Amino acid sequence: FKDLYKDPAIITLTDNYRSTEPILLAARSVITQGQERLENVIKDIDKTLTAHRKEERTIVEMHMLQTQTDEYFWIAHQIKELLNQGEDANEIAVIGRNHSELQKILPYLNQASIPVAYERQDNVLDTPPVLLVEQLTNVLILLGEQRFLDVDGMLPQLLSHPAWGISTMDMWKLSLKAFKDRRLWLEVMLETPGRLKDLAEWLIVLGHLSQHEPLEIILDKMIGNEESQVANGEFDELDEPFKEGPPEEFTSPLRAYFFPSTGLNNNASDYLS
Repeated sequence: FKDLYKDPAIITLTDNYRSTEPILLAARSVITQGQERLENVIKDIDKTLTAHRKEERTIVEMHMLQTQTDEYFWIAHQIKELLNQGEDANEIAVIGRNHSELQKILPYLNQASIPVAYERQDNVLDTPPVLLVEQLTNVLILLGEQRFLDVDGMLPQLLSHPAWGISTMDMWKLSLKAFKDRRLWLEVMLETPGRLKDLAEWLIVLGHLSQHEPLEIILDKMIGNEESQVANGEFDELDEPFKEGPPEEFTSPLRAYFFPSTGLNNNASDYLS
């Protein structure tokens, strides 16, 4: 990243709102024993966390067991005991070094009838924004390869998504006309003034550009990020192709649909997924 961009500003997130200071200090003493850490690789990085959660009583303990199985069983037993004592389940967290460790402990928690919700429970590849971008990517690749019949088979599913702002009746009319005239959807869209025509032109041009433009440029156009930045001089030899682009009147609505500026304050976690 530092080689690709010239003098990038590196921002280290050090504010912690989950753990108290004794926990962070204990964790820090363990973490700093590792050699392959960013602090040892990148100059001037300090990942010392600042605790913003204040508790009157915090106890940090170390328990050593003979096997990993014993550890999982012991953790499940301790959580069950806390719940039986009236502890709020929302105040209990199990933090692992990586996701696979959390997956391994799930059977033990399940056997103890302990309800679980973990942060990486949802696969990011199955989220609506990613699925729609994947559909769009497939269409653009097919367009670039001139596989028009395959494109025709994928457009109904792609365009039916509400992000494109195409009404149900307009979709029906488009489908019916293409069927009656035995023509491709893109052909009919190009003859339909308004949003359908603009979208068709945008897809066609972007499909062509996807064959030779950098991925980050195409991806920005796909999601509607018109503020993309390219490292100085990195793509100087491609200045000419950049003069051709999707119609100026059409900008992808995906970013505005999934991540509207008004939603940042209310659903900030969605913007970090």
